[in-house]
Amino acid sequence: MHRHKAKYFYSKEEIDFSLIDLDYEKFLIQEFFTLDNSTLQEAFVSYQNRHGKLSLKYLQRTFSDWKNGNYHLTPLMRERITSLVSDFLSPQAKKNLCLHQFVSTIKKVVRDYHPFSNQRKSYGGHSDTTIKTWKELVEQFDQEMERINKIKKPFIEYHLLPEKHKEEAVAIGKSILGRKTKEKFDQIKRDLLIFHPYIHKFNKQSHFLYKVNNTKFSLRISEERFFDAFGGDLKISIAGYTKEYKTIVDKFLAQELIIAEKDRKLERQVNDVSQNDLEILWQHYNSLLEGTNYADITSDFQGAGGKLEITIQVKPKKLLKYTIADKLMKILILALAIFSLVKFIFEIENINIFIMVALVGIATFGFLLGQIADLKAGITEFKKYGK
Repeated sequence: MHRHKAKYFYSKEEIDFSLIDLDYEKFLIQEFFTLDNSTLQEAFVSYQNRHGKLSLKYLQRTFSDWKNGNYHLTPLMRERITSLVSDFLSPQAKKNLCLHQFVSTIKKVVRDYHPFSNQRKSYGGHSDTTIKTWKELVEQFDQEMERINKIKKPFIEYHLLPEKHKEEAVAIGKSILGRKTKEKFDQIKRDLLIFHPYIHKFNKQSHFLYKVNNTKFSLRISEERFFDAFGGDLKISIAGYTKEYKTIVDKFLAQELIIAEKDRKLERQVNDVSQNDLEILWQHYNSLLEGTNYADITSDFQGAGGKLEITIQVKPKKLLKYTIADKLMKILILALAIFSLVKFIFEIENINIFIMVALVGIATFGFLLGQIADLKAGITEFKKYGK
């Protein structure tokens, strides 16, 4: 079934030049129907030179109906008008168009950038970025800042914007991305400052894995070397911009800051872990240490910059000591039994009984070796978990 396209009727509308997408055809048609009289007459002369007297007479005859929205504009007429009027734009129209292209450049730089998209990939297609030291994390963020600094001018159909203003717009977009990257870095740092005092309170077999939001970074913060050289700051460059667009750029930057602050407040309300949360875990861990059963603790804490996953094996000292004492007692009993069997075996005259007792002695000796191995393992566990 064939469908006709909807007819286009002109109507004057307020155009927001701060939006990233501008209907350029609508803008040019609106400029055509709002030309002052002298400029319009010049445009008519140019139109006649391009399309002839008959076409001009048709344009002049139908002009008022088109302008008032009483008659539709055909695709042919829209194409002729838009190709004509670009040569007769008013100074304000040119300024508005430059403003749109300036702001659109900033927004496209920010919108089209994908943070941390250069992470290493394993053969299975998954991220292979496990970070074991603070220094490695700083290097990852430094590399991200380098990627931002290398951003090129986005593809936009520039009409009037001077080259230096294009460069300024790109620089502002980079600054915004730099601020966002620094904020992520600062969020991670704030989280780790909360986690750090508790990490080495737990036994050495505890595992602390911090997964950074919206990346594939996993920080093994329970590694002994992780917090070596912890601290420092991420340096960013803040771009300046031309006074001509200062008002609109300040407004845009203010909006970005407001959105970022709202996001931060929401994250703090919903996600931010506190020292009190970890203190509760620490107290629970200590209460389990006073018990008489083995236990595993698995817990997640969502911070502003990422999620901390904790896995702790709890083996109470009392239970470890009891296990060692139990093994020692068994070893002592088995040693006495073997000694008795050896003494008895030399007094046996019957060969069948001798063989049977010898086999029992060998089995008992094997059991003794197993208990000795268990004792060594128990002592090792006590050193690990009995701290």
